[in-house]
Amino acid sequence: MKSYFLEKVEKAAKPGKFGKKTGRHSYGAMFDAVLTIDNPTDAKKFFDGYVEWLSEQDELTDDPAYVAKHNIGYMFGYYSEPEKYEMWMKATGVKHPIFGKDLHNISPEEAFWTGQKSADDGK
Repeated sequence: MKSYFLEKVEKAAKPGKFGKKTGRHSYGAMFDAVLTIDNPTDAKKFFDGYVEWLSEQDELTDDPAYVAKHNIGYMFGYYSEPEKYEMWMKATGVKHPIFGKDLHNISPEEAFWTGQKSADDGK
């Protein structure tokens, strides 16, 4: 049985952009799938499926839950609906890897300079 995570990502993927044989997906398909989720129960199901999928990736050396929290949190840096971000944080613990829970409380200038410093620091 296919996980809720893979079902959502495959559905969000543009035709021909999901590798049926490899199970690989684009970041865009995952981003689109995350944005379709609007309740804590589905967010948790998606997150748990993503963690499970990550744990099956041989090249992953970090904790799958840590990677999932930061990957999804990072996506919300490109999407400015604070209520949805708050719902995901409460349901799954996701947080933007640089700005954390304060993602929507910073100015664009502050975001730029914080990101610049993070890049300079090699993070």
